[in-house]
Amino acid sequence: MYVLHNDKTTKINSFSDNFLKKAKFYPLVKDSMYQSMFNFTKPEYVCYFISTFFNIDYTHVYNNIKISNNVLPKSKERERDKTVDFICEIDDVLYIIEMNNQADIKTLKRNMEYLYKVAGTRRERGKEKIKKIILINLNNFCFKGTKEVVEKYVPGRMREDKFSIISEDIEIYQIYLSKIKEVWYNKEKLTKWEQFLLISLEEDSKEIEKIIEREEIFMNYRKMAKRVCVTDDLDFRQESLEADAYYLEMAKEEAEEKGERRGKKEEKKDIARNMLKNNFSINDIHIATGLSEKQISNINF
Repeated sequence: MYVLHNDKTTKINSFSDNFLKKAKFYPLVKDSMYQSMFNFTKPEYVCYFISTFFNIDYTHVYNNIKISNNVLPKSKERERDKTVDFICEIDDVLYIIEMNNQADIKTLKRNMEYLYKVAGTRRERGKEKIKKIILINLNNFCFKGTKEVVEKYVPGRMREDKFSIISEDIEIYQIYLSKIKEVWYNKEKLTKWEQFLLISLEEDSKEIEKIIEREEIFMNYRKMAKRVCVTDDLDFRQESLEADAYYLEMAKEEAEEKGERRGKKEEKKDIARNMLKNNFSINDIHIATGLSEKQISNINF
């Protein structure tokens, strides 16, 4: 069973997602910037990240990447469209990369749901030979007590005899962006993919000059990103509306969960009420419903 952290999240040292003036640098944590830089027309940047993170030859990744439609299939006719941030296929491996700017555990749970929805859809088709699905969460927050930049999870699978085995076809990586900043500020050496993420997020131009080290792809990313900030129509109004919709959906889900819990509690009380009418003992009612002795005693007929 895959278990997420129950710890509280923190945005200490996270990257700014404030609205900057034109001609300044927008960090990759902005949804509009992320979608502009990780797309069909600029695949070199996502290819560089994947190749350096998984130690795969960059040219091979660039020549074989297939960027997929990021809209998830609907399970209901009137269900609103749900999307993943980025999805691609390389050598029968499906990569899902999510940028998570909201410091909320529900975001990671939602990404897990999307992962299994994508996995189920691909397996149902039968034509596409997907051997592995990898989810990468780029988190602009971390959990209190988090020490590592990356955490890797491999979900367990249960056999009929309840013996847990490893599921080799799904991998989940949590990357905590603020931890990359900490590594850099503590003068520790960064990996190539850490350098890339840092130059795509850091706004301080003086710090950027130190990180880039005259590497061509880093320099090109910064030039392209600045052009995007000036010339592209980054729809921040739409982004704000999407954020509002996200919080509204989270609030609705929370209300539904509370309603379900209240409903189950009332159902248990109804069972206990009927059992009391039929002269069952308090202990029997407790075993049947899980209600405490005090709760059973306070039930009104």
